[in-house]
Amino acid sequence: MVVTTAPLERPHAKCVSEILTIADLSSAPEFLVNWFFSHRDVRWLGAFVNATLVGTGMLTVIGKTAWLGNIAVLPAWRGRGLGHRLTDELTTLALESGVEVVLLIATADGEPLYRSLDFEVTDTYTEWLLPAPEVNLHPSMGAMASTAPDLMLDRWAIGEDRRRLWEALPSTQGWAWHDANGLAAFWHPTLLHHGLIVSRTVSALMTILNRQQGAWVIRDGLGLTDWCVRRGARAGEHTSRMAWRGVDPLRHAGGISAGLISYACG
Repeated sequence: MVVTTAPLERPHAKCVSEILTIADLSSAPEFLVNWFFSHRDVRWLGAFVNATLVGTGMLTVIGKTAWLGNIAVLPAWRGRGLGHRLTDELTTLALESGVEVVLLIATADGEPLYRSLDFEVTDTYTEWLLPAPEVNLHPSMGAMASTAPDLMLDRWAIGEDRRRLWEALPSTQGWAWHDANGLAAFWHPTLLHHGLIVSRTVSALMTILNRQQGAWVIRDGLGLTDWCVRRGARAGEHTSRMAWRGVDPLRHAGGISAGLISYACG
């Protein structure tokens, strides 16, 4: 058995999509994988056994921050160190590119692997399955006229300049909620599941979530567990944000308590 790793290109997109689907990462259908392959800030790495692609991993560089994602190995080839090798090589590629921070989102099953590579848990999330909403559109909420204010709020809340990633997405309309201080929160129907919500306050996040249904990943530190239960939501998978050697400036994004940084994605 010959095991190798190599960069992946667009012709691998169909194969990558199949691997991610089999590995239960169905958030990456082929059209989304193709979008990732076309983006200049994204690089893919594959694990091959006897020249057959059996595992994948993705690296996205945003300024001085790198995100690892879509690390998956076909079930028949797990337990042979391929996930460890992919993660280690992607981390090396990230550091060689000059980033100062390397982050990833881990499932409970994946945490031990990432801990063995010097990643530490810096935040936790719970997936909540929200039922159909029973409220009307908030009077202060309307269609977003442009993406400019969204980009400013996104950078303030998340702590990263993700302009190039946002501009590469289709220009579909989302919702924006305004209060006395201006834009309070926005929901953008990105290609990922139900979209992305970024907010200045927890109350603004709740206002937009009241218009949503389906599975949403919400930061545990926001204290929304009781609200989700009252809304009739069911708790699902728990995940963690992990940072290489614990370096994670996103914990303090926005210059205020991390508990007030509202972030959810579905």
